[in-house]
Amino acid sequence: MAARKSLTFFIYLNNNEYASGGEDCYDCKQFVPYYETKLIPGDTLEPSGAHYRIGVEYWLKKWWFWAGTQWIGYVEPSFWKNEFKKGEAERDYGEVFDNGERPTSQMGNGQPGKSASATLMTAPVVIINENLEETTTLGTKRETRPALYSLGDLNSEKTTWHFGGNGVPDPTPAVVREEGGSNADQWVDYEGTNEALWSALWNGTKWGTGDFGEYGSGFDMARGSNPAIVREEGGSNADQWVYYRGSDGALHVAYWEGKEWKTASFAYLGAYVAEGTSPVVVREKGTGGSDKDQWVYYQGTNGAIWSAFWNGKEWGLGDFGEYGPGWYMAEGTSPSVVREEGGSKADQWVDYEGTNGALWSALWNGKEWGTGDFGEYGSGFYMPIPPSCAKKVAATRTSGCTTRAPTKRCGRRFGTARNGEPATSANTGAGTM
Repeated sequence: MAARKSLTFFIYLNNNEYASGGEDCYDCKQFVPYYETKLIPGDTLEPSGAHYRIGVEYWLKKWWFWAGTQWIGYVEPSFWKNEFKKGEAERDYGEVFDNGERPTSQMGNGQPGKSASATLMTAPVVIINENLEETTTLGTKRETRPALYSLGDLNSEKTTWHFGGNGVPDPTPAVVREEGGSNADQWVDYEGTNEALWSALWNGTKWGTGDFGEYGSGFDMARGSNPAIVREEGGSNADQWVYYRGSDGALHVAYWEGKEWKTASFAYLGAYVAEGTSPVVVREKGTGGSDKDQWVYYQGTNGAIWSAFWNGKEWGLGDFGEYGPGWYMAEGTSPSVVREEGGSKADQWVDYEGTNGALWSALWNGKEWGTGDFGEYGSGFYMPIPPSCAKKVAATRTSGCTTRAPTKRCGRRFGTARNGEPATSANTGAGTM
């Protein structure tokens, strides 16, 4: 996964609080660059670990913008129709744009806001007058897609916080194999670029590929979802089951019963998989097709572990969150499962990242479920921050997802004039990033 190589600097203006009928634009003509500026909208910024200071100030009947180390230009107040001389509220946030229905671009450096290594927002300051500055504090937070982008790691004064996330993760294939020698059949299932289930198959002689999307919309997958596959023991025609998060967010299965592929949705049970996550599956060993038990585990939309289970006759559904807080998973994560060989009562272990960031395990001992927090053994059992899955930001901005941190209402005006130039105090706007 390649890290983002560059960023594009832009300015966005809106004159009606994002209401319908308001005028807005990116890099619009209303912005007038300062003649000495070294940065204009559309310029490329190289990624850096250093903070980037951004400021806004009303001075000489114009709204001036500070970026990096200098004032870069201004916008005439006439853009806002009515005379606009002061700000009444401040909002600091991260935002990403993508061409698809869901964002795949990282926000910030790709780390989730709960991480201390995520992109930092710090020291939001408003200048009340020439002799008075006020440090604003986080009032409320709003996360439009918390499973993908989040805000967290606030300091005790609520003047510094972190934000960001990976966006929808890159898909990963699943594989299953016929028992036998090196020439036995194999099936590799994955999400295709058309967001449908695909399979690459080895028949003992050559590879082929198939698009399940040709069979209908029931084989459509949620963007960024990974399939889970399980197979009956036996020859090349043995039964198979492929589980995945469908485009409607529900758990789906594509299944082969020796003659043709079919699909079914678990929406009728209320089995919905959390955004940005994928199911896992394990099956009782043996032949007998659908007579053998199966267990599908996933993160539900409430953040807890859920299980859809087949007892040989019918499907059931269970929410482990009913057992207590220890059964809840870190947002945007998926579980893994392993099972002892044996009948329907054989032991199982479902491992996952808990909401405290540590490794947890839900275990079935043949009679009842229990859970354990490995974090109690020490820091070595805490899960690492996932790597950045950055993608190139789409050139056409068609949809947005934001992590906003509106601060409290902040006074009478922004800034002051000094020596015939806009104020150049380091603390003239919305802080640093």
